[in-house]
Amino acid sequence: MKVTEREGPRGGLYFEVFLTDGRRMTVTQTKSDNRVWLGGPNDSYYGQRGGTGKKIPQQLDEWRSQMAHDPEAEELYRALRALVKAKQAHG
Repeated sequence: MKVTEREGPRGGLYFEVFLTDGRRMTVTQTKSDNRVWLGGPNDSYYGQRGGTGKKIPQQLDEWRSQMAHDPEAEELYRALRALVKAKQAHG
């Protein structure tokens, strides 16, 4: 899974992964920020200050538990794991 870096519209650096359905998953490179965003490639995250509403560990647990029943959950889980690894290596 390919992780890319980008600068946010108001500054800040982010890691992101593009999913097969065209959405992107994004996490900030800031070590203390454990939010995850999920949306279309042209979606604005403005107003989504809490991301998906779950912190990274909670979201990983949820998608891991759904993998046996939901094929999409496996891709989401793998994408978030890749982002977590990039974030840990960064900082």
